[in-house]
Order: sequence, then structure tokens, then C-alpha cells
Amino acid sequence: MAKMLTLRLDQEKHFKSELNCLKVKRELSKTSKLLNLSPFFDKNYDLLRVGGRLSLSNYPTDKKFPILVSEKSDLVSLLIRKYHEDTLHGGGQLVLNTMREEIWIIGGRDLVRQFIRRCMRCVRFSQQPTSQFMANLPTERIMTAKPFAQCGIDFAGPFEIKEADVSKIYVAIFVCLATKAIHLEMVTRLTEEAYILPLKRFTARRGKPEKILSDNGSDFIGARNDLIKIKELLDKNGTDKSVVSFVNSQRTEWVTIPPRAPHFGGLCEAAVESMKRHMRKVIGLQRLSFAEFLTILNQIEAVLNSRPLYPMSSDPKDPTPLTPAHFLIGESLLTLPSADIQVSTNVRYRLLQNMIKDFWKVWKRDYLITLQIRKKWFTDGPEFKVGNLVLLAEDNERPLEWKTGRIIEVYPGNDLIVRVVKVKTTTGEYIRPVAKLRKLPV
Repeated sequence: MAKMLTLRLDQEKHFKSELNCLKVKRELSKTSKLLNLSPFFDKNYDLLRVGGRLSLSNYPTDKKFPILVSEKSDLVSLLIRKYHEDTLHGGGQLVLNTMREEIWIIGGRDLVRQFIRRCMRCVRFSQQPTSQFMANLPTERIMTAKPFAQCGIDFAGPFEIKEADVSKIYVAIFVCLATKAIHLEMVTRLTEEAYILPLKRFTARRGKPEKILSDNGSDFIGARNDLIKIKELLDKNGTDKSVVSFVNSQRTEWVTIPPRAPHFGGLCEAAVESMKRHMRKVIGLQRLSFAEFLTILNQIEAVLNSRPLYPMSSDPKDPTPLTPAHFLIGESLLTLPSADIQVSTNVRYRLLQNMIKDFWKVWKRDYLITLQIRKKWFTDGPEFKVGNLVLLAEDNERPLEWKTGRIIEVYPGNDLIVRVVKVKTTTGEYIRPVAKLRKLPV
């Protein structure tokens, strides 16, 4: 009876004119929002009910003639919450159908949908990953520079080999950000000390890079910190100013992408996937020796560096497309050897210089233009501001275990779009890309 009394008082508040008309059996106004529901006055409970077209069915009375509730009623959110929980956090259609077996809320479909969007438990499971408008390419990707002057680094593995002292090895992938050239190095274990060795081998063969881009792996962070400590030691204790000046002038800038943001280093991720794809096809289930694995690794490097940088033309008269190997040795690593032409050293040097200039002309004309188009993330995503309440969507946690936090700092890009934020939770502060956040509707 308490429920009926509450609904009766609510109807008197929101359907006063309709009640007055139906009590004296007058027609409703043509502008009434209840007109299409054919309402009637139930004298047994003094309530307005839906007339509808199901009066001849054998359904219960409440299902044939549900009680009307205004969309402006204070009871709406309580009623929707009840049926949403009764249906075990069901979807909009299920909640609406279940509710209409007893209660008919005007404009109920939109109200139910809005309520479910604000349900904290449902938000954890239903929201899609956040994406922002794809950012412009960084300067390192679109400016001419010597190969590996700006490079990215990533790890792949482990791979099993048949050696007595080492059973698993890893591969360090160095990627030139401008030419997409790839350099592969074997790593015996993922430690700071083991990483310094392939870095030394890389710089000995490819030259000292100006900038290194890596993720936030502990091995990379440790290696970067060691290099910084060495430079600080030279700065403090170096007695020869010219030596200190030289070290400072040759200093490598080490940049790390935000944690849990592999798409910030997409070029490295693509190189890792390409290398692993060739590795799986060639090695299969075999276990190679250290020397055999190194040989296969070098051959894969040659193949990857011989891939065209842009789609090949179907016209046989067009020249051979540009590959990363052209910037390394002047031609594809898979090209057949040609006859040796006897020329003087000076002529040979000028020839090589002209070849390099021509390669960069082709790079600008045919390759750079292919980077113009955005292949995804065409529209702006939700705006993230300081103070927003968010969920941290971690890959290794279930949605119900995601931490709730509040944004305390934002890091807008050159286009002023926020793609990285700092979030404070009960367990600490975390820097995360917006792709790993779910904005709560509060």
C-alpha cells in the first residue's frame, strides 16, 4: 500500500490536469504527452494506468495496464535503479521491458540508457578504450638526418637456443626513426649490464645516436641512468675542459615514452612484430645454436632493411623503390653484385655524396608523402582535465580491480590535445596515456 500511495501522490503532482479530465471522463488535451498511451483512471487504486491495446490478453493486470510515472518524477532514478539491480545490471532493453511489466515511465528508454551510462559497475565493463585525434609526426620522423641519428629501441624474446650456459636469449631492435632502417643485436639477459654491451656494439657499427627513444622498461631506465651518472662524473671531475666540452657536445638525449603506451613507439612495435614474424617462419620449432641464431638474425636484418619504403609501381620503367639499405650501403642488401668500375678516390667520394643526396630527394618525394594520411583516430576524444575522476585500465587486471583515481596534472601535446596525464590513486601517482583511462560519468 505504501508503494501505491507514493505513486498516487507523485501522479497528483505531475499529472494533475490529466487526472482531473479522466476522473470526470473528459477527453485529454490534444497536446497531452499521454495521448498515445490511452490512459484511464483506475478507481481501485486512484491511479493513472496505460490503456494500450493489450486489454484482451491473459497477462496480469499490472502488465496489461502499467502505472504511469512522469519523467520529471523524483522516483524515476529509484525505480530504474531497482529494476537495473533486479536484472543483475542488465542492458537498457532488458531493464525497460522488465520495468514496463509494472511501471511505465514517460520517455523511459532514454532515461534508462542515461542511468546505465552513469552506473559505476557497468562503466567498468562497457566503456571502449579512449582514443584522441592522431597526433602529428614528431620532427625525428620527417627530417633528414644520417641513419640512426635518432633511433628507437625495443626488446623481443625470449628465444630458446641449445647452449650449455645460456638457454634463452633476447633481441634488441634498433630502428632509425627517419629511414626505418633496422639493426638487430642479441642480448643474453634483460639486465642493465647486459644491455650496455649491445648498445656499445650498435654505436661501434652505426655511429653515436643523437637521440634514443625507448619504453619505460627497467633495463632501459637503468642503462640511461648509468650513462647519465658517467656524464655527471666527467662533468664534475674532468680536468681537461676540452674533453668535457667534447663529451657534452656528443651527449645522447635519451627519451622514454609514457608508461603503458606502446603506441607512442609504434615504429619500434612494428619492427618487433616484423622480426618475430620472420623468426617464426624460418626457425619454427627448432632450437638453434648461438652461432646459428646470430646468422639467422643477421639475415633477417638484411631482409627487413631491403623492404621498400613506399608501394612499388607497376610500371617496369620506374626505378627500383627506395629501401632503408640505400641509406646504409647505397643499395638494397638483396641486390646482386655488379661489376667493379675503376674510378679515382675523389670521383668515388663525389659519386657517393651525390647518391646520398638523390636518396634523400626520393625519400622526400615518394616516402614522406605516404605519412600524410591518418589511418585511424580521426576525431577528438573526450576532454581530460585536472580533477576528472577516472579508472586506470590495466592490461593485467580485471575491470573490477581497476583503480579509481583523480587527474592531478595533464601534459598537452604540440596541438594542445591532452594524451598523457598524471593520476593520483590510493596507492600512488601514475603517469598514463588516455588510452589506458576510462572517464567516469560524474
